[in-house]
Amino acid sequence: MSDQPSNDSAARQWPLEGHFVIGGSWGLQVHTECLGCTITSRTASHDLEIGLPQRDTESAIPAIPERFQHILGPPVPNMELVPPKWACGPVNDQERQEERMVSPVWGTTLGSDTAKVVYPESSRDTALVIRCRFYTTVEASDEQEFEEATKGFLSGFDDWWTRFTAWVGVVTGQDFLGLGGYMRQGTKSGDIWTWTCDANGQRAGRGVRSPFPPPRYGIPPVKLGLPSCKGA
Repeated sequence: MSDQPSNDSAARQWPLEGHFVIGGSWGLQVHTECLGCTITSRTASHDLEIGLPQRDTESAIPAIPERFQHILGPPVPNMELVPPKWACGPVNDQERQEERMVSPVWGTTLGSDTAKVVYPESSRDTALVIRCRFYTTVEASDEQEFEEATKGFLSGFDDWWTRFTAWVGVVTGQDFLGLGGYMRQGTKSGDIWTWTCDANGQRAGRGVRSPFPPPRYGIPPVKLGLPSCKGA
């Protein structure tokens, strides 16, 4: 991993990592075997990694004494997903906890491994992913150039995600457009958190790009505070 550049004139590679809301009506449905995996691809100008969230290894219910297990049954697994592995991890426990509790959450498994009946049966091995990790590198010589390079990457990333979800929608029938309601704008439908790594591999330079709320089709935008125009 490249060190964070100092403020000099030589452009270097800065790590750029973060997480984003998938968008669409119901997130991205994946097989549970895909959880925790990394997908490699490329935008028009940058190499790209997409990291899926992981299963939570902690039980949803604390361990119970053995003498009560025959009454209450085995521990119930936690269905909520947790953040994936990072290249630049949280700097402290507070940031780690905030990351787990970010809204919208990371996702959930749709079926329980301990349930006797799950309908449809295919849902037993399905997870609903709401948020993913991304990782790339951008070229910059100082912090200002890094911010501009980040904006440039995110613009290309928006286009890449639109094309990727369009392909997934055709292949699987998943709805990423919000048909019949509000049009979804892919990665623009939620906050995108970004950061880089310093020379010690610690997370630094956190930023966030706010969402772009789309207008609803059929409802014209309301203009407030503008004087009416009358003919002479």
